[in-house]
Amino acid sequence: MKTSFRFDIQALRALAVMSVLIFHISPYHLPGGYLGVDVFFVISGYLIIGQIWKLICDRNFKFVDFYANRFKRLFPPLFVVLVASSILAYYLMLPMEYKNYTEMLKASLLYYSNIWFYFQSDYFSNDLKLSPLLHTWSLSVEEQFYFIFPIILVLLSTIFKRRIMVFASLILIGLVSLFAGHFLLYSDAAFSFFSPFTRFWQFIIGGMVAVLPQPNISNRASFQVTTLSLGVIIVSLFIYNEDTPFPGLFAVPVTLATAAIIACHCRSKFITYLTANKAILYIGNISYSLYLWHWPTIVFYKIAFLGEYSPKDKVAVFVISFILASVTYFFVEKPTRSISTSKFRFSLIIAPITLSLAVIITFITISDVQQTRFKPEVIVYEKVMEEKGSNFREGKCFLTEDISSPSTIIESNCIVQDKDKYNILLLGDSHAAMWYSALEGTRKNEFTLSQATAAGCTVNSTRSKLERCNDFYDWVFNDLLLNTEFDLVIVGSRWRLKDVKSFAKTIEVLKEESDNIFLIGPNIEYAQPLPWLLSHLKQDELEGFTRYDKQKRVDKEIHDLADKAGIEYYPLMDSLCTAKNKCTYLTPSGSPTLFDDDHLTQDGALMLSTEVWNKVNSMLFSHVNN
Repeated sequence: MKTSFRFDIQALRALAVMSVLIFHISPYHLPGGYLGVDVFFVISGYLIIGQIWKLICDRNFKFVDFYANRFKRLFPPLFVVLVASSILAYYLMLPMEYKNYTEMLKASLLYYSNIWFYFQSDYFSNDLKLSPLLHTWSLSVEEQFYFIFPIILVLLSTIFKRRIMVFASLILIGLVSLFAGHFLLYSDAAFSFFSPFTRFWQFIIGGMVAVLPQPNISNRASFQVTTLSLGVIIVSLFIYNEDTPFPGLFAVPVTLATAAIIACHCRSKFITYLTANKAILYIGNISYSLYLWHWPTIVFYKIAFLGEYSPKDKVAVFVISFILASVTYFFVEKPTRSISTSKFRFSLIIAPITLSLAVIITFITISDVQQTRFKPEVIVYEKVMEEKGSNFREGKCFLTEDISSPSTIIESNCIVQDKDKYNILLLGDSHAAMWYSALEGTRKNEFTLSQATAAGCTVNSTRSKLERCNDFYDWVFNDLLLNTEFDLVIVGSRWRLKDVKSFAKTIEVLKEESDNIFLIGPNIEYAQPLPWLLSHLKQDELEGFTRYDKQKRVDKEIHDLADKAGIEYYPLMDSLCTAKNKCTYLTPSGSPTLFDDDHLTQDGALMLSTEVWNKVNSMLFSHVNN
């Protein structure tokens, strides 16, 4: 089906892909750049639902032709990128990383990577940031939309003879999708983000623009709506960030703004000049290939050069992404589009499936060969990364997004009381939870140790952005500490400079509820997971990868707060790093002290637990004497 070329849609594609590209290369400069994906979803809904509906109305829709066209358009560039990525993964990744990569390769080639990444996502999933195929989650959502919606449209058009009933049914599906996604933000945010169903409403809004009669508005009104909508998108790109709950209702402004721009199809001289600009058109043309290449380029560049991006590195990644996208567009994407669907419809479906299976089998098969390239200690270091807080008592005494009710802590017997012993509470986020197993393992018989911790919830008696954290600390300060007597409260968090002001007030609240507070300072942090760095570098090369200076500033601020409030302070950083170039990277057993970039391993916490208990002993002995 031939349609007139839409410069405005091509410009929206350019805006979308550039937003995502800038966000992934330098999120500080465009914190809401991830919204570009939502723009793509609306465009896809407009084009695909509009195309299918017209063919259904003309009684000319054929499933085989539709799926063959989709494979012809999308699969060849994806196949090239995945094969190239797989070769780089073989040479650059550690054994377990590579094995994990083959799973995501399978998920990406078979278009279920959004579901795969959902099951990989948790509080300790920073390693996903080094997953070169993470961006394929959105491609999988689109493919699932392409697979499901032709069936839905054909069924609805068969059941309902009146068009209005078909459209009403689609709108109902869209509303359920939208509100399901929004409510899931507060119980399972990862599912809300990765699920195809919670994203379908965005495709449907685009589709409604294509199938519903368009209002007859003046050129002036069209220009005003287009300009306003473009402003909404651009402003959102700057005011949204990774802390914004998303998608749900928070995705509505950008979604509606994109749909409005497409619906208006503004033809004013200014908008036409802007959207028909050769540079913008070129970016729009290569947008699919650019999206495919940009994330693997970022990840493999980071793996190859180990560090964080300098301004020069960001420019290099930007340029490399554009070069690879341009080559793929001209030599893969454009030529394959010209293949006749009518002549090769079955081949265009069977060939991608066959090639996908061949690539999957090939790269999975050579995984054992890849492992032989590494020294035994590298295998040991990498296995440490799999610890991922396995000893934190997750879902019981360490609440997460999935299990966030404070009642779970009571039901899981995390609060222990014994009138003949010193009762101690471990309170905070994962930087408190990382201590529990080691402290419990070295605890003297005259102590009990309770645990009340919540992922991502810095100790705070005031309000935070996360409702689950507010619920947790409301319970801590208004129930647990009021109704349960503790001889000592050990407080730990991933402290940041922004926490200092609010924590000063929190200390006063804590002091009202407990005479003895033991505050653990911030941990040393690294640019990448410590075991990963140890696998690639010698210990004397790690200095440049610590965030020592930044963490030392935080340590000083929190330490000053503790001194001012007259509470005991444990400078964790000083126990691990006596200076920037003198850090303890390995425990006496030879394993890394951290399992990621900022959390102690079980062995790391055990190494320091005697120091902690000595200070606790001293505090309690002093308190009894006084």
